[in-house]
Amino acid sequence: MEGEDETTGEDIGEHLVSKKKNNGSLIWRWFGFKISDEQQKDVFCREYTKQVLTKSSSTTNLFNHLKQCHKKEYEECVKLRAAAQTVKPSQPPAPKQTT
Repeated sequence: MEGEDETTGEDIGEHLVSKKKNNGSLIWRWFGFKISDEQQKDVFCREYTKQVLTKSSSTTNLFNHLKQCHKKEYEECVKLRAAAQTVKPSQPPAPKQTT
């Protein structure tokens, strides 16, 4: 069809790249971008090799996609996030500013 990408799902999965500016979120292990998408606007699921809609680079929809469609991967992600949080030292509160 006109205007549609003719690349099959398997082809996309093999050619997905990681996020250029990784914010440290573990969620990007399961998602990526087409090589041709230099602006990295269209996020693709590595499992389904289908596009997942996101809003202004928010990862909430990505977590929801894993939770609803890939329960095993979601559970792995939750475990990794919990482990990462226990490793990080707790940060003391910022000092109060006095006038």
